[in-house]
Amino acid sequence: MEVHTHTHTARKKWTHYFWEFLMLFLAVFCGFLAEYQLEHKIEKDREKQYMESMLEDLAADTLMLQNRMLRSGRIQKGLDSLKTWLYDTPSAEKNTETIYRQNASYTRQIIPSFSDQTATQLRNSGSMRLIRKRNVANDISKYGRRANNIERTCENFNEIIEDRASLEDRIFNRKYWSIIATDTASSLDIYSIDPAAKLLTLDENQLIGFGNITDRLQLFISRFIIPQLIRLNQNAIELITLIKKEYHLK
Repeated sequence: MEVHTHTHTARKKWTHYFWEFLMLFLAVFCGFLAEYQLEHKIEKDREKQYMESMLEDLAADTLMLQNRMLRSGRIQKGLDSLKTWLYDTPSAEKNTETIYRQNASYTRQIIPSFSDQTATQLRNSGSMRLIRKRNVANDISKYGRRANNIERTCENFNEIIEDRASLEDRIFNRKYWSIIATDTASSLDIYSIDPAAKLLTLDENQLIGFGNITDRLQLFISRFIIPQLIRLNQNAIELITLIKKEYHLK
C-alpha cells in the first residue's frame, strides 16, 4: 500500500501581498494618469484650435467694421448735405436733381455682419470652459456684448429709415433714379438722376419736416453709430493682440 505524502506550500509573507497590491495600484494609477494627460492634451489642443478660429473671425470683423465705418461716415455726410438742401426751400425746385441724388445715394441702412461662428460654438457647446486664460475668456465675452450693442443701435437707425419712407414717398418719384454702379469701398450704390426729375411737392412744411428727420438720422450716426464702430474695431484689434500673445500664435 502506497503512502502519499502531501507537500505544504510555504505561506507567503505579508510583504509579498503588499508589493502585489502596490504594483496593481501603480498600474491603475499610471493608466489613469496617462488617460488624464491625454484628455488634458486633447482639451488644450481644442482650446488652441478655437483661438486660431477666433483670430480668423476677428480679422474678418475688423475688415467689416472698417467698411461700416466708411459707409456710415459717407451716409452721415450725405444726409447732412441733403438736410441743407431741403431747408433751402426757395431753391428746392432749382436743386431738384441734387436733392434726388443725395436722397437716393445716402438713404441707406447700416447693417453689421459679424463673423461670430466660433464665439457661438463656444457658447452653445459649453466649450467656454476650455478657455483656461480668464483674461481671454472675459474679453471674448465683452466683445460679444459690445457687438450685440452695435447691432441693436443699427437696428434702431434702420427702423427710423423705414419710418421715414412714408414721408419720402410724398416728395420723391422713384422712377427718376436708377443705379449705375456700386462703390466697392463703402458698398454704397451710385445713382443716375433723370434730368426731367421733379419733386412731388414743394410744400415748405413737408420739405422742412423731411429735413428734420434727415438731420436726426445724421446726428444718430455721428453720435452713436460711428463712435461704437470705432470702439469695437479697437476692441477687436486688442483682442487679436491678446490672443496671439497668450497662445503664442502668429
